[in-house]
Amino acid sequence: MAPGYDLGSQIPPARLAKRQVVANPICYRVRDLADRWACSAGKVRSLIASGQLPAFRIGTKMFRIPIAAVVEYEAQRTVAVTPVEAPADDRHMTIARAVLRAARLAQRNKTVGRSR
Repeated sequence: MAPGYDLGSQIPPARLAKRQVVANPICYRVRDLADRWACSAGKVRSLIASGQLPAFRIGTKMFRIPIAAVVEYEAQRTVAVTPVEAPADDRHMTIARAVLRAARLAQRNKTVGRSR
């Protein structure tokens, strides 16, 4: 019996070693990248198909995306978010509040016009 070989397992140790997840991968699989970005695998595949995300094929269906390409893609699409400061004077209305108010007034005018 070979050392480290579990009799209950039908898979030899050499094959098991190949199936283990690599600690520091140099490429992502489509589903791993989808998990990282919290999106679907289909979205990642569409980015690859459109040429926005570089990848290479393994066989006819599998893709691998280099980590360098992922880092570059994320860097290009990173947006700096700055907080919007509220005006010191509460009498000033923000654009969002003005739009909501206009929508409410329009809705109120519609319902008032119907009841007459």
